[in-house]
Amino acid sequence: PPFHINGLRSKYSFIHQEKTIRIFGISFYPHGLYPFVHKSLKEVQNKVVDLNGLSYSLGEKLKKAVSNDTTEKIIAEIENTLIEELSIKQDFADKAQLISDFITISDDMSIKSFCDKRSINIKTFERMVLYHTGYTPKILRRIKRFQNTCNQLVHQHISLTDITYDNNFTDQSYFIKEFTRFSGTAPRTFQTEKATVKENVKYKYL
Repeated sequence: PPFHINGLRSKYSFIHQEKTIRIFGISFYPHGLYPFVHKSLKEVQNKVVDLNGLSYSLGEKLKKAVSNDTTEKIIAEIENTLIEELSIKQDFADKAQLISDFITISDDMSIKSFCDKRSINIKTFERMVLYHTGYTPKILRRIKRFQNTCNQLVHQHISLTDITYDNNFTDQSYFIKEFTRFSGTAPRTFQTEKATVKENVKYKYL
């Protein structure tokens, strides 16, 4: 679809597009899409979904935004559209903070310990994270770990052994298998990618 959501992914994918086109992309935190669509994101994991199916209002407004004649006007109208559509209630803000806290904590803390520390039932937490991000806390943590390893491969140039140790993989072969699952290529092959590919790989959590 011309306006679509490429959901948070736990495995690699490729999108093939033909002819000369202009692409405008908006990147969200795992829980960042919800305040614009106000629907469960369980159905968008590992999928490309027509935006109109999630939010007809947002889809129609973005269609109008990209009808401008210059890139600068298009970007300005996209920003205005997002601001108009954004709706955050305190209940969601509290849940978003909880998800952010979970994403940024050390992997050494178990999900149960995280929930116990915040006096929240683990099943309730799992359902809440799944609803707002499309993934369970366990898979969300695996995605975060993959992103950490990408940062290290591109920006730190440390050994695979050190990356395995730093990110609590059981052994190097498991790290390679997990990295390949998420990226579609082995860590060493990823390191040899062109700079234009790697420059787009910088993940932040704050």
